[in-house]
Amino acid sequence: MKAAWVAYDKGGPAPSESLIAQVSRARAIANDRLTMAVLALGAASRRDKA
Repeated sequence: MKAAWVAYDKGGPAPSESLIAQVSRARAIANDRLTMAVLALGAASRRDKA
């Protein structure tokens, strides 16, 4: 994925629609996992204070 963006920055063709979709899906999964981790940490923190 990164190679496509580097090539684009150097004047190459834009990334394909399928690559953009793949990156979008990966970003959504990462955001979901981060949200779950933050929620889990918050819940653990609240349990520690109780």
